Amino acid sequence: ILLNKPMDMTSFSAVRNCRNIYHEKKAGHTGTLDPNASGLMIVLLGKYTKLVPYCISNHKKYHAQFQMGISTDTEDIWGTVTEQNQPGSHTEEELNEACQKFTGRIQQIPPMYSAIKKDGKKLYEYARKGETIEREPRDVEISSLEVHQIGENLYTMDAVVSSGTYIRTLITVYCCSLSEIGVMTSLVRTGI
Repeated sequence: ILLNKPMDMTSFSAVRNCRNIYHEKKAGHTGTLDPNASGLMIVLLGKYTKLVPYCISNHKKYHAQFQMGISTDTEDIWGTVTEQNQPGSHTEEELNEACQKFTGRIQQIPPMYSAIKKDGKKLYEYARKGETIEREPRDVEISSLEVHQIGENLYTMDAVVSSGTYIRTLITVYCCSLSEIGVMTSLVRTGI
């Protein structure tokens, strides 16, 4: 099933709902979307759950919006604000040059607010207790990256990325490369 997951629903709930609608015992998906994100998920039911390893895509497409001048503990607008400032202005040329720095194979440190497990616990479980755990950088690939300003301190990011890429982290390091802070304000997976 190619499902358009709505915002404010976990990936687990979306899969469970599909399983219940189709009266299947087994169900799985090919990539988690945060509850605050919306967009496309591939849901596999019954005997087709065995196909999950063959459906993981290295060309996931995302459309995100972000705001410069604010940072949070979750790297998105739904977290606790940790810093605010007045960002500078940036030309299209500066935005494009920053995109070039992140196109291709890069290393990305997963955010603390993620479902990645360390010592049997999900990172967000540590983060909710105020603990920061050392995370190993992971290789990800950014096939294409475009950023455009759409308002005062507001921008869009269109990215085609490999599995395991965190867009909110990409936004954070992108802003940092421009000597700015920033957070993701919306995320839609538009292709998988």
